[in-house]
Amino acid sequence: MIEQPADQRVLVVISDGYPAGEHSGPLELVDAVSQLTLREDALTLVGVGIGPDTAHVREFYPQAVADVPVGSFARTIAALLEDALVGGVRRAPCQNPTEIEDEWEVA
Repeated sequence: MIEQPADQRVLVVISDGYPAGEHSGPLELVDAVSQLTLREDALTLVGVGIGPDTAHVREFYPQAVADVPVGSFARTIAALLEDALVGGVRRAPCQNPTEIEDEWEVA
């Protein structure tokens, strides 16, 4: 993805639980995120924690929204993509989906 010519690159990672894979875990995720974000212009990386108890995404991703209810998932993703692609402004990460909905007036 980084090697492809583009004005902007956005990678949204969706998580429903703490990283605990058989072949990788939290340390590998931290390493992967570090490698992806070393170059400031490489991409915008956003973590989205879907469902309750997903605050861990804030620990791993430079921009993150946690505890997104399943019913708000589509609106949250739309607002994040609008922010990254149309707005082109990197703001401080939102702490919850309500902030996104209020800011972007997502219906």
